[in-house]
Amino acid sequence: MISILKTHMTSTAKPFVKWLGGKTKLLPQLARLQPHSYNKYYEPFVGGGALFFSLEPRHAVINDLNPHLINLYVQVRNNLDGLICKLEELLDIYLELDEEARSAFYYLLRDEFNQRVDDDMWGAALFLFLNKTCYNGVYRENAEGKFNVPHGHRKTVSLHELDSIKHASNVLKNAEIWNGSYEDVLASASEGDFIYLDPPYVPLSSTSNFTQYTGSNFGNAEHEKLKLLFEKLDKRGCLLMMSNSDTPLVKELYKRFRQTEVMADRAVNCKVQGRGKITELVITNY
Repeated sequence: MISILKTHMTSTAKPFVKWLGGKTKLLPQLARLQPHSYNKYYEPFVGGGALFFSLEPRHAVINDLNPHLINLYVQVRNNLDGLICKLEELLDIYLELDEEARSAFYYLLRDEFNQRVDDDMWGAALFLFLNKTCYNGVYRENAEGKFNVPHGHRKTVSLHELDSIKHASNVLKNAEIWNGSYEDVLASASEGDFIYLDPPYVPLSSTSNFTQYTGSNFGNAEHEKLKLLFEKLDKRGCLLMMSNSDTPLVKELYKRFRQTEVMADRAVNCKVQGRGKITELVITNY
């Protein structure tokens, strides 16, 4: 039986799923820029939720367009013990197989995941299993909305410690969890609420765009629309913080607001020499 290691409770909850564009390594820089106090916390592009989990807000609304990710959060919040049991069953089977059989098992489960209609505890277990065993932990969908990342061929499979996931489950119990548009999620935001926006970034070049989290694109028109909402929320008295790429378009869109450069890791590149440090912008209205 595979057991998930138990350790001392961490000081803060942590993301338990690897997600492209995750902000874990940026948290020290974001912490210096976030407001000291606020009412409700909103994160309409939650992804891996690094900032959300680090803040552990008492009242929060989180959202993502990816229904499988949102189902995972719902199951971790509501059915943690059952989810861990299902995941351990999958890992037991996987780790007992040789390399060729592991790959076949991975693609069998990937096909099952892509054929599912309903999201539930089993769907969440499949999602988390695939995230831990796929290539580089990347979530990507094709034009038909199907998860298409190949097998990672890893010799070991790591899962966050049980206490960490339990802590995350407790944080999620204080959150409304949405699967919809960012406009709908932010419709109820009011003065004094803290909103962290981490949309798909404006690409650095015509060949660097990566927005296939849900099989749909977030292009310049969407960024223009998001800017208008940013201005509307600013007038409403909300506390706004956004992460985006350090590009002329972003600087022009948000020229009225404070722009702070932060150093981030460029991790999504097939060539090692294409990875490294890069500047990003954090835009705030306070």
